[in-house]
Amino acid sequence: MEVKSIHTLCNIKPFIEYEIELGNGKLQLEGHEYYCIDLLCNCKLVNIMIHEVDSGEKHTQLVYGWRPYKHYAKQQFLKSDCESMIKGVLSLNEDKTYLNKTILAGFQNWLRQNKKEKDKIFAKRYDHFRQECINPDLNVINQALSEHQLLEALKSLNLSDLIEIRNKMFTNNNKK
Repeated sequence: MEVKSIHTLCNIKPFIEYEIELGNGKLQLEGHEYYCIDLLCNCKLVNIMIHEVDSGEKHTQLVYGWRPYKHYAKQQFLKSDCESMIKGVLSLNEDKTYLNKTILAGFQNWLRQNKKEKDKIFAKRYDHFRQECINPDLNVINQALSEHQLLEALKSLNLSDLIEIRNKMFTNNNKK
């Protein structure tokens, strides 16, 4: 089963990086977790891209959703896509090579070892990433949203969110 990633490379940004070894260290890979920078999106998905360390060649893109099935069904994904995303799945544009299937199987096996705890980790990373998107020092929000989208995002924030953002901006400006 494969899922078409709902995000293009222009609206996801890397957040976490780690090294992966396959074949008793014969193949050195690097993984990057990408999260959505669209503050209006509630996808709660991670795109994991695996590259070869030496050449930088991209091997695999996985899509994983740590939320329950119902969350993705509400997002209007197909039933089969919802079922696949909560297990981890190859992105639609990925070749079904032995290496890609092996990486996917390894990821799914890793998840099964303690899925609840690992889902909490992904959720924390996602929340942390979203906070960084709001932080003006990182300038991500300016890259991610057009002026219209920014206005729409601000309309969706409640008063306590706006106060928190203002306080962060005030604190960060005073540190300079």
